[in-house]
Amino acid sequence: MLIVCTGNVCRSAYASRALQGRLAALAPGRVEVGSAGSQPNQALTVPPPLVRLGAEAGVTGLEGHRPAALQPFMVAEADLVLAAAQEHMRFALQEVPQAVARVFTVLELAALVRAMDQRDGRDWIPAGRGVRAFAAEAA
Repeated sequence: MLIVCTGNVCRSAYASRALQGRLAALAPGRVEVGSAGSQPNQALTVPPPLVRLGAEAGVTGLEGHRPAALQPFMVAEADLVLAAAQEHMRFALQEVPQAVARVFTVLELAALVRAMDQRDGRDWIPAGRGVRAFAAEAA
């Protein structure tokens, strides 16, 4: 799974670390979450106030995070790409258009999950099928 924003020092950095922590508790070793930016500045780090807020919320690893540039192979290999905004989704899809069924904004995916939850009561994520099956069902 990949989370994308602009600079990869705030939104995607925090979200990826928080989600990785939650998934590690639920499914240890089964899901890897990374992050990248469409326009990262390698000289920046996660702002200290965000590191503190993360620590208070149990999100670890922000102090050592370094921004990474979004690369086509990252989008191609990810089972699911979550974009902070439409511009990040467009950027990812310009790089790898064939990933269209696996790239969503966070808000789009939230709306899709709500819609899937309201369907006929069947399980919409088949057990053991993983993140790519989840993305396919959402698409």
